[in-house]
Amino acid sequence: MQRRFWIGMSIGLAGVLAGSATVADISPGKISAFASIVEQNPLPGYGATLVSATIGKGRAKRALSIHATLNIRGAGATVVGILPRVNGVSAEPNRVVTDCTSHAECSVSGNWYLDVDAAELANPDAFVNEPLLVELIGGEISLATPAIPWDATLSVLMVKK
Repeated sequence: MQRRFWIGMSIGLAGVLAGSATVADISPGKISAFASIVEQNPLPGYGATLVSATIGKGRAKRALSIHATLNIRGAGATVVGILPRVNGVSAEPNRVVTDCTSHAECSVSGNWYLDVDAAELANPDAFVNEPLLVELIGGEISLATPAIPWDATLSVLMVKK
């Protein structure tokens, strides 16, 4: 796992140095997936998929650990939010992380999880032995600023419970 992290960091750094819009996408992965995107403009309204990553196949007795960040620049009086979904189901805790009410540069980030067994019980045949598409849903909630540069990162790790 540590090797995959450093490979992702190397790809990400190479993308930044090359000026690429999509920095890194290590997806699908067997137990981990990473994706990021930079220098996008404008920030969409809340509800858009900002970035996504895929775990190749969900496994029983596992949980997903999800970390995501949205960075904005030149926000002024903007409110932004993020919340990850896995195969269309919101991760826990099922709440949108918001901030950036009066900052010129701001980051919102959070940690979420999804119990694969519980998700499978609530949605039969949608999680165990199926690809897990993790989408970072987010964007500008207040719609106060017309054009905000942004970037986002998403890290997903499937672990034994």
